Amino acid sequence: MNQEQQHLLYAQLTTTLVKLERDIERHRGARRYHMRRTNIMVKVGVIFLLIMAVFNVLYLVDFYTRMQVIVSTITTLGTEVTAVSQNMVHLAGTMEKFDAHVGHMPAINESVVSMGERMPALNKAMEQILGSARVINYETAAMRADAVEINRRFGSVTQGINLMGSNVNAIAGPMGSLNSFMP
Repeated sequence: MNQEQQHLLYAQLTTTLVKLERDIERHRGARRYHMRRTNIMVKVGVIFLLIMAVFNVLYLVDFYTRMQVIVSTITTLGTEVTAVSQNMVHLAGTMEKFDAHVGHMPAINESVVSMGERMPALNKAMEQILGSARVINYETAAMRADAVEINRRFGSVTQGINLMGSNVNAIAGPMGSLNSFMP
């Protein structure tokens, strides 16, 4: 190989190396640019995730607080319905006693009829009392039946409320594990 060819080869090699070095430097700059963009995107993503985590914790605290209010309300409602049910049982018993006392009215009527033979005016008044007593007896029996039905329905309501309370407690149960994190 002669010197001129070597010189030409050296010039081409130098030109190629300079181009290669420029391309390498351009690719380094592009890589730095993309690395900076990627770092910024990762930081923005992390900040967004942190903000979302804070909101999720706030939502959990709010949910826990509302669940506590619901459980308290259901417990109070269950207690009050139980008290009403007990009052209805007492009312049904009282109505039954009243009905038993009103049941003696026919015997009184018989005595009044015998007296009525002697006192026709008194007899007529007593028959009117007997009719009123029968109406009272009928109404009392109907009220007693209604009181028993109301008591039965309150029993169903109490059972439903107790079931709701246990379901809400079951739902809120997992939230109890967060008590150590709650304020």
